[in-house]
Amino acid sequence: MAGLSGSQDSLMAMGVHSMWGFSPATDMLQYAASTEAAAAKPLRVLVASPSDIRHVLLSISRRKRNRSLDQPLEFFVLERVPEVIARHLLLLQVVCDWELPVRQRATVFLEIFGNSQVQERTQRYIHRLGKELV
Repeated sequence: MAGLSGSQDSLMAMGVHSMWGFSPATDMLQYAASTEAAAAKPLRVLVASPSDIRHVLLSISRRKRNRSLDQPLEFFVLERVPEVIARHLLLLQVVCDWELPVRQRATVFLEIFGNSQVQERTQRYIHRLGKELV
């Protein structure tokens, strides 16, 4: 790959599918306008090609800060690659697994999110969650 600049060269090394985004997580709800008429309808948010679920998780986690938003939330995540969508669903399933203590859930989430290799027990956990997703 002669002739590639440094930034292009580093992007090529990231693999076929983009699994991490390049921007900081953004609370999408900070841009929502709250009105009396809109309170009965769900607030719909489209996130296009985020590469991971950082925006969705941050928005949900900060929802209580904005008391004016009492309406239901619906997130639509647009991705072109099915493997990335499957990863989003797996990570959301880990976050919402109330059978695990919070600390263990966070550890497993970070292990799956940031590592190319996982421990054997995490591999068994992913296999079990994968069966549920299918």
